[in-house]
Formats: sequence, C-alpha cells, structure tokens
Amino acid sequence: MYKEKIKHKISLKKRLNFKSDFWDVLNYPFTRFLISIVLVCYCFVFIKAFINHQFHIPLTIISLLCGVFYQSYQIIRNKEKILIYSILSLFLSALSFISIQSSSSNPLIIWVYFYLGAYLMIFSVEHHQSLTTPFGEGLSFLFALGICYWFFEKQMLGVDTVLSTFITIILLIFLLYSIVHAFFEIKHHHLSRFLLSFFTCCSILILSIDQIIELYSQGDITSEHRWVERLILLFRYFLLGLSSLYLFQNLMLLLSYFPNKYTRSYFSDVKQNTLIHIKRFSEDQISKTEAWFALIFTVSVYSLNYIYQIIPINMSIWLSILLVPLVIQSFFHHKIDQSLTVAKLHASSSHKQISINSRIKNRNKRKRRKKSNSNKK
Repeated sequence: MYKEKIKHKISLKKRLNFKSDFWDVLNYPFTRFLISIVLVCYCFVFIKAFINHQFHIPLTIISLLCGVFYQSYQIIRNKEKILIYSILSLFLSALSFISIQSSSSNPLIIWVYFYLGAYLMIFSVEHHQSLTTPFGEGLSFLFALGICYWFFEKQMLGVDTVLSTFITIILLIFLLYSIVHAFFEIKHHHLSRFLLSFFTCCSILILSIDQIIELYSQGDITSEHRWVERLILLFRYFLLGLSSLYLFQNLMLLLSYFPNKYTRSYFSDVKQNTLIHIKRFSEDQISKTEAWFALIFTVSVYSLNYIYQIIPINMSIWLSILLVPLVIQSFFHHKIDQSLTVAKLHASSSHKQISINSRIKNRNKRKRRKKSNSNKK
C-alpha cells in the first residue's frame, strides 16, 4: 500500500509538472508577442467571415472534429494533453490567414482544415507508436476482399488496358496470399508479415482517400437531403474523423519508401519502417470457421449492395470490416474458449492419469527391490 501511494504521488507530480511547464511557457514575453499576432490573425478571419455572411461551420465538419477528438481520447485517455494539442494547433492554424486573403470561400472552413491538419501532425508525432495499430490475418483478409470489391465496382479490373491488367494481377496476388494464410495453418515469416502489412496499409489509404473525395464532392447538408441521408452523411464524417489519425500515420509509413532530398539516411529509414510493418503484424492465426464466416458475410454484403445499391461502396466496405470482428468476438470466441477449456480439461485429466500410473509403477518397482533384497539376505 505504501509503495502504491508513492507511485500515485509521483504520477501526480509528473502531471502537475507537465501542465505547469506548459503554462509557464505562455508567460514568456516572446510567447505573449506570438499570442498577440495570432489574435490579430483570428480577428481578421472572423471579420472577413462576418462581412461575407459566411459566419458558420457546417455540421459535417463538426462531426468530423468530434470523431477526431473521440478517437484521440480513446488512444491516450488524457484530456489535459488533448487540450494542450488543441491550443498548439490554434497557434499553427493561424497560418490560414495567408490563404484566406486570396480566397473567396468560407474563411472559417479553411481555418478548420488548417487546424485539423496541425492537430493530426502534432498528435501523430507525439503518439506515433500508439497509432501503428497491430493487426493480423483476419484484418488483412477483410481488407483484401474489400479492396477487390472496390476496384470491381469502379470497373478497374480486367485485361483491357495495361493499367487494369497490372491492378488485376496485383490484387489477385494479394487476395490469394491472404486466403492461403487465412484458410491454411502456415507459419508467418518476416516477408509474409511485411507483404500483408504493406498491402493492407495501401488498401487503407486507397479507401480513405476515396471516402474523402466522395464526401467532399457531396458537399454540406442541405434542405434537399432527407433526414436519413443527413444521418448517414454525419455518420460517414464521424467515421472519417475516427480513421483520420490512422490514415495520417499510414501515409507517413508509405511516404518513407520514396526518396527525397530531406532524408540523408534513406536506407536506414526504409529498414526502420520495414521493421515497423513486420512488428505490427501479429503471428496469431485465425481458425477456419472465422475465415469462412468472414468470407460468406462480406461476399453476401457486397453482392447485395452491388445488386440493390443500398449504401455507398466505401461505407459498405468499412461497415463490413467493423462488423465482422465484432460478430466473431461475441459469438465464435465463446465457442472457441469453451472448446479450449474442454481440451485443457481432457489434457489435465490424461496428465493426471499418466502421473498416477507412473506412481503405481514406481511403487511396484520399490516392492520388488525390497523382496529381492530380503531374499538375498
């Protein structure tokens, strides 16, 4: 109890020092000068928005920010740090003053995008290890099915052109590779873990960028939209906010493979990022029942959506990727755990039986030795 109290006091001191150091920096003369410049920039932004009668932020942007802050809290569970990152983002987003001068669009929306970019950059730099999400065979298999469906809906598969042929070959290799590892018990090595992680990272980026382009083309909620369409649009922006933190990190992982003039140690950076891909891919293998359920569920959802066009393509893919693990964890894992416990009981009982038999044999040997010794005497 005494040691726990000391640890609690030390953690409280660290939190207080972190916050006090941050607020002490704000009392410096140079930071006060920066704050005054930032306030002047923000005054210009709000005055221009008021003059142009564009003094509003759309609900979709608010839903996007809610998704970003919600996922930030789920990752670090620290409100004080999120507040500090938000204040720092306010400082950096004052640079939107430069682009707002020569733009005729809503200045508040431009400022929000600058603020969001600054927040994502600060958060990804501070918590890059938390954002490198670990995944395994199941998730890579779901993304392989989803990206194949996306290219099929976009009519980019086939052998008509060189580009479509190249895309078809790459997707078939990725799909077959993930199917083989999902349905057969093959041990993973460094190359398989890297390839599956790299292809999954590319799939996440393609689907996320397509969702951003599609949502941007749809625009804001208007009176022409029905209430169901409004809710779906707000939910899609919220999902985009949830995935934006991981999207930024995956983008950084892929961009590190392209050489540029700012990186001196290119090969060491490539080696380090390759190790990140290998380490974040789990060696745990899924069962055949889970693989069959994922295949049947996703193919049926994609087929129904292809025939009836119920929801957008991107939304059907993300919903399938979110729902399949939840269903497997709630239904299949209970049965798997039960079978494991039964197997453990059988193993323990057989182990006990073996130990009892060995004891009986040892006793008989001892009796025989005693008899032989007595006969000799």
